[in-house]
Amino acid sequence: MKARWHRATGGSWAVLVLVLVLVLVLGLAAIGGLGGCAPVRNASEKTVLLLSTSLPLAEGEATIEERLQGGGPPAPIYERLEQHYAPTPVPDLATLDASDGGLLLLAQPRALRPGELAALDAWLRRGGRALILADPALIWPSRYPLGDVRRPVFTSLLSPLLSHWGIELVHPMDEAQGRRKLTIDGLLIETATPGAFLHLPLPGAPAADCMLVADGLLADCTLGKGRAILLADADFLRGDYWAGGAMGGLGGDKHDNALLLEALLNRLQGQ
Repeated sequence: MKARWHRATGGSWAVLVLVLVLVLVLGLAAIGGLGGCAPVRNASEKTVLLLSTSLPLAEGEATIEERLQGGGPPAPIYERLEQHYAPTPVPDLATLDASDGGLLLLAQPRALRPGELAALDAWLRRGGRALILADPALIWPSRYPLGDVRRPVFTSLLSPLLSHWGIELVHPMDEAQGRRKLTIDGLLIETATPGAFLHLPLPGAPAADCMLVADGLLADCTLGKGRAILLADADFLRGDYWAGGAMGGLGGDKHDNALLLEALLNRLQGQ
């Protein structure tokens, strides 16, 4: 009797150990830790959108005290972007040198160092994709006085890069000032003081193949394996020009400012 009890207990322990081993093996396989299995990706994962801008999109024009307390409210267009993307700030574009491919929104950025401009150009040629908003005369409300470095950049500072690509940004002085309604690719937008791109007469071939559309409001440039779409305006991102559809619109019309931004980003992704 006693011997039989020991044999039965030993068999039970063997079964228990086997079950535990199976559970461990199946668990490791499920998380990709066995045999090099890749982890299961969440279907709802958002595309990373690299972001470099002087516009107060993520936190508004929050003061240092407000940032310590969590920051100010984001701009409506930033909240809209978060629905489809994972915006990721890039404080220094020279870090793009370590990345192959990707999606970048460069919206009225601060003055970029020569090394950053070179890194951006090289990153695009390796397959990067960028939507570049370059405004010649930004009309963006700010709590800070003129000359304060915390204000958004008034005029685009990307001339060295644009010249390298064989285009230049101009501000048509004969255009009506103030708010304007434009139709771009069938989308009605409201903005202010947009510019235009022109081809530069260069002695040699430009470093990019740029096609100008919509009377120069858009430039679609091919650079090596990459692509950049440039829009000669950034004011259309202002929430009071489009938020809530008709709110802030001229004559109560619905405007498609946010849809334009999304359409251009989708075009860069081949959608």
